[in-house]
Formats: sequence, structure tokens, C-alpha cells
Amino acid sequence: MARPRVGNGGQNAHVVPVVGRVVVNPLSFPFLSDFFGRENVKHTRMRSVLLAHVLSSFLPMTVSLTVGILGAQGGLGREVVSQCLARGWTVHAYVRRPTDPVLTPVRRGWLSPDPNAARTARPITSERLHLFDSSDGVSGDEDSLVSVMSGSPFSNEFETVDVFRNACSGVDRSVCRVCLVSAHGVGDSIDGANMGIQVMRDWYLRGTYAAKEAQEDYLRTVWNGTYTILRPRVLSYEPIPMNPIARTRTSVANEICRWVCEQ
Repeated sequence: MARPRVGNGGQNAHVVPVVGRVVVNPLSFPFLSDFFGRENVKHTRMRSVLLAHVLSSFLPMTVSLTVGILGAQGGLGREVVSQCLARGWTVHAYVRRPTDPVLTPVRRGWLSPDPNAARTARPITSERLHLFDSSDGVSGDEDSLVSVMSGSPFSNEFETVDVFRNACSGVDRSVCRVCLVSAHGVGDSIDGANMGIQVMRDWYLRGTYAAKEAQEDYLRTVWNGTYTILRPRVLSYEPIPMNPIARTRTSVANEICRWVCEQ
């Protein structure tokens, strides 16, 4: 997998493969929230993080994170939502149709979902899952922001660029970390790409690729916080025999969650 350039991100930028550090947010510890306060965390970040680590060494606790997910109703988005909830995190799902539920992920099928598995998908119900209209921006209290917005053939996807920019501008950059799932063939990863990728980029997914280019450019040139960019080559619903470049949505979602929570 090609490694995307990270531009001006400096030490705050992470690239594939994701082996990044996670900034522990002391506000996730209820008994520290009142003591530090969000404004003070900006100025005493290292001290508060060290204290959180010391306390977690002696007290059994689970760090509670709030993760915002753009595109939560898509195939990969449903998987990320499911895995975040399984870890005990709060999920803010930013979607185009907030009146529609986020369904359980499909994990059968190769490049297309297995019809029987798709029919058995059920709405995900959890008191920690909250749906919002993506066009209204974000709540602003997310610890991490994950963008898994996909595109459709022959469509203009620049609406997703505005949603992504608005979401990034609405969070606290000193606390929130951004994970963008882009696409193989964006930026310098087009070098050496096969004919199929070039056809998708230049023809029937032209709008999607242009939107991903704009989102990556925003992170490199405007975003002044911690981020990572993933460019999976091929996404599948289950492992494809004899296809080493295909990755299941389950494995990609797991990699995203590891980046969100690991040190």
C-alpha cells in the first residue's frame, strides 16, 4: 500500500500503516473533568495526561471516548460504529438521513454484500449511539473524528468535502484526532496503480476521487492537529481467497479503532 505524503502535518501527522500515538483525553475521566476543565487542558496537557496514566495504573478503569463518524450508514461506517460501541465508547453518527437507523454490519460476501446477510441486518440500538444530520456540523466534544464517507459512480461528491471541512472546523484541534479513509489512487498512490484504479479515478468514480483529493489536501494544509490517512486498495465483506490486496471492512475498522485508542 502506498504511503501518502503528509505535507505540513509535521509530528502531528500519521500515515499508513497506522501505528500512531493516541492523545489520552483526561476529560474522559469523570473525576478529572472538573479539576482540569477543557480550557486548562490546552495549557497543561502533558501534566494532565501523565496524571491520567498514573491513576489508570492503580485503578481499574476504561477510558470513555466519544468518536464522531462521518458516513456511519455506509458499509465501512456500520462496521466502525459497531466496533466503537463494542469497546464501550460513545458514538456520534453524522449521516445524510438521521431518521434512518444505522444497521448492523454485513460480514459475508466478497466485493458485494451477500444478499441473505444484507437482509438480516438489523438497526443498531444503543444508548451510546446518537444520530445527527451531517449537514448541521458536529457537536464539538469528540475525542476523535473518523471520516468513512463513500461515493457513487458518476456522481459529484463535493458535498462530502464541505461536510468534512465543517466537521474538522467544529472540533477542538488540541484534543480531537482525525482519521480519514481515503482511496488507493489518490495523490501519489496513483503512481504504479493498475488500469482498474485509473479507470475508476478518471471515469466512473471521478467525483469521489476528486473529493478524496480535496479532503486529504485540507488535512495537509489547513488542519493543525493529529491525523492519519488510510488508503485501502480493495475493501471486501469477507476475506477473498488468493487476493492479498483485499482487506475486509472488519479489519480496516479494527485498525481505525486501534489508532483511536492506542498510545
